[in-house]
Amino acid sequence: GKYWGAGDSKVNDTHSTNNFQYIRLNTGETTTTSTNTATAQLCLAKRRVLSIALTSSAMNAEKSAALAKKGEKIPLTVTVTDGAGTPQPNVPIRLGRGNYSQNRAGGNENGSNSDMLLTPIAPPADAKAFAYHYSGEQLWYWYGTTDESGRVQFELTQDNTPGLKTRLEAMLPDNPPTVSDMDAIFTVITSP
Repeated sequence: GKYWGAGDSKVNDTHSTNNFQYIRLNTGETTTTSTNTATAQLCLAKRRVLSIALTSSAMNAEKSAALAKKGEKIPLTVTVTDGAGTPQPNVPIRLGRGNYSQNRAGGNENGSNSDMLLTPIAPPADAKAFAYHYSGEQLWYWYGTTDESGRVQFELTQDNTPGLKTRLEAMLPDNPPTVSDMDAIFTVITSP
């Protein structure tokens, strides 16, 4: 049948990727697919101007990073606004982590000590391992959609850390150049 493509992607059920969204013209059914399909695409006459901001109430100005002790949680908020600063609900986002964490000496760590747990609080979703593995598992991205207030709120933990710093990046997957990033540091007595 004939399809009509939607402009915004749609998050899959496991929050591991975004899918293409389309409408079947003969039935009006909205559905998604992980592979691009032959569709007619609706284009906006004027580009939407959106901004994304990754923030944390645990920001430490001296370290320029969100900071928590090993075993504690770092609260994170991703907010999407339009050009006028109005929060935008139902916008797809991607939160990612750097391939490596850095130890105090500036060396790269990518073993299980650098694994994190990302828990979406609002809107709620299952916690996700937030890790970088050479195995090809895509554990370093979480995909979601902003709530009615234009936000997604998380808690981040790194319980096996020897004291590591990890880069975090929020982006609009439908507009990849639009990003906001910060470092997260989980401290121990000898952390960076």
